[in-house]
Amino acid sequence: MATDFGKVSSGYTDSPPNAIQIVPHGKEKEFLAPLPVNALWGVGPKTAAKLIEMNINTIGDLVLIPEDVMVKRFGKWGYAISQRARGIDDRPISIQHTAKSVSQETTFAKDILDEETLLKTIQRLSNHVSRRLAKKHLQATTIKIKLRWADFTTITRQVTISQPTNKENVIYKSAEKLFHDAWNSGNPVRLIGVGVSGLAPEQLNLWDHQTKTADMKTQKRLSSAINDLREKFGDSVLKWGDDFNENN
Repeated sequence: MATDFGKVSSGYTDSPPNAIQIVPHGKEKEFLAPLPVNALWGVGPKTAAKLIEMNINTIGDLVLIPEDVMVKRFGKWGYAISQRARGIDDRPISIQHTAKSVSQETTFAKDILDEETLLKTIQRLSNHVSRRLAKKHLQATTIKIKLRWADFTTITRQVTISQPTNKENVIYKSAEKLFHDAWNSGNPVRLIGVGVSGLAPEQLNLWDHQTKTADMKTQKRLSSAINDLREKFGDSVLKWGDDFNENN
């Protein structure tokens, strides 16, 4: 809430304080009081409408309503928003969360019609997603693309694959097909994104029942070495064999 207030107050200028808003300890109620009641976290349009019916237009108005009245009207949720209006929230702070998806996107400085440029962008984004998955030792089963046209219309497309993966070429090939299914050459592109979901801990695939543990460890070391090289020397330092075959 302080961030949102700071952005509005600064007028989005480049000069300090750059949308920074500090709420000193003990001044929470004072900061919250003049803000509209729907600025309070958890107060959606329906709740806000009911509060306005009660002549509660600001968070300061809400503080004046006894908690038992709020509980009677809204149940347990009434107590929660009554506490938040007073700047009270004693829930533990969690700094860890489980990622549900990994994505990377880019917005072009000008709309792009060139297919080669678009495909190279998808490959670069696929590489970034692959590396982020590998760093977290995760694999994904769903691959997605996001496309925004020149008129700002935005679409997403996704496909679920049979085997979990974090390999760049698998992500890219799926994203490439999704792109071709969704795009026509006369439609300029403003933004492209590549993402994955359906995440699970990394498991090396068994190509057949005779695959040995030593081979799996070798494949894992190879994948890690490729990612390390790309981190140091750039994405183009290595290519997949399929890429050479297609170019030749």
